[in-house]
Amino acid sequence: MSPLPHSTKAFLYQSGLDRIRDGFRAATASLEQSRNASNEAHARYVDSGEDDSEYDEDGCLIHSTAHALRSAGEEADYALLAVREAFIMASFHYWERWARTATGLTAPGDRFDKVRTACAQLYPVSDALGTLNCLNNLLKHGSAHSARKLAGIRVDHFRVRPSCFLHDRREHWALGIGDRHVEEAFEIVRASGPQYADSGPVADK
Repeated sequence: MSPLPHSTKAFLYQSGLDRIRDGFRAATASLEQSRNASNEAHARYVDSGEDDSEYDEDGCLIHSTAHALRSAGEEADYALLAVREAFIMASFHYWERWARTATGLTAPGDRFDKVRTACAQLYPVSDALGTLNCLNNLLKHGSAHSARKLAGIRVDHFRVRPSCFLHDRREHWALGIGDRHVEEAFEIVRASGPQYADSGPVADK
């Protein structure tokens, strides 16, 4: 079988990433609409001065329209964060699958650095791909080592940087992934494979 022309590879790679990006934008647009509607409804209810809160005999809240509306907005925010993290991992794994296929490095022992180096012999690779790999590892495994490593490179990915609490001597952190971080991941992956403007693989130039 004849190898695919470079232009075809570029189209397949870039259009595949476009579909992932479009899926992300559609998902977040829907969630943001839901969140905004809940927040606006909560604000209107609070401004109305109404309060239908009900409590049981122990003083525990059992019903509140204001609480329900506020919670709906918060749940949409949590869902947005989960979607952002999922699409960052999806974008990295898209590159990884493509790179492993292109280089033939499909064995479990073929680690990221080896695959990236081999891929760079064929196509451009973004300097930020290593940072994306670190973020992907943190999202997948949640290890303190990955958190510390990423915080040393991109502190803007965190709402709370990795730190130890005396009460349990464990490291804690909180990621603060926004839409811009996901769009950045897409651009890193876009720049790390066959390009429309290239005349051919790096090795052929």
